[in-house]
Amino acid sequence: LGSARKTNITCGPENGTAHVELGETHALGSVYIEAVKPNDDRPDEGLYSIHVQVTPGTSERTATDPGLLRDLNVDLTRRVERIIRSTRAISPDDLVVISGKLVWSLRIEVLIMNDAGNALDAAVIAAIVAVKHARRPDVSICGTDITVHDFAEREALPLPLSHTPIAVTFAIFSPNPERDGDVGVVGVVGLDGIKKTGPFLSQSLGKERFALDPCLEEERCCDGSMIITINSHGEVCGVHKLGGSSITGMQIMECAAIATTRARAICESMDEAILKSTKYESQRAKSATSKALWPAGYCEFVELQIISIAGLCWLAGWFDKSPRLASSSA
Repeated sequence: LGSARKTNITCGPENGTAHVELGETHALGSVYIEAVKPNDDRPDEGLYSIHVQVTPGTSERTATDPGLLRDLNVDLTRRVERIIRSTRAISPDDLVVISGKLVWSLRIEVLIMNDAGNALDAAVIAAIVAVKHARRPDVSICGTDITVHDFAEREALPLPLSHTPIAVTFAIFSPNPERDGDVGVVGVVGLDGIKKTGPFLSQSLGKERFALDPCLEEERCCDGSMIITINSHGEVCGVHKLGGSSITGMQIMECAAIATTRARAICESMDEAILKSTKYESQRAKSATSKALWPAGYCEFVELQIISIAGLCWLAGWFDKSPRLASSSA
């Protein structure tokens, strides 16, 4: 139950971009920020929208069925949006610059590059990392004048994020004697942490079995799923169950404990990826500043001189080693 696929999180060179690898499932997240006028019916709220798109070649089932691909895009978009909005990780009130005049509008886009199972968790992680990595321009207000400063004028500011919700998905397997008796059935991890196959499923304690971070094969043969949304503080933000299989309160508590450990590990990976990207951006900014202190074209001139000197040294060594030139000079 507590074993998940390897998770790798990286932030792109531009602010508000992230790449999440959940095993063989890959997701790209990006955030676009714009200062706009608020809606007339809600002048005290900012705007943000979430869009999830699955590329046609992510898996065999989406490549051969356009209708399934369209339904999957709609389903993932609704689920990711429900998780982020229901947990109020992004509050529309915090996106207001001046009530009734100017607010921030966020467009969060997630692209599923490869679907090897559990695309929902990967999409949620990619969206949250992109928001945490994004930066907005600074704003100054003088009377009735509102100035949105460029990144070169003032330091960019992070977006308001109240907490970090992480979706942790469990596949539910109800006892089925016909299926569980097959030797070739896909292995399932039980609540005791032991991977079970065949008749062991029906002989374990309890009725239903759970698999953390299900792969594509486990998603196809499971009887239901449960998504526990939990933040880095260990607070349960929501529980969503799909399918007709029944579960007990004790099983939910056990899964919540596993989800807490999983969420904290993912949040630590997020912070490490953002810190690494911030250091890279700082070094790049220092390099650009040092070049700007020299006259225009000076750095390129020095690089050309270095290349020319290296080329002359190489030619000198080649002349010394050439037997034909050595004999003629003698």
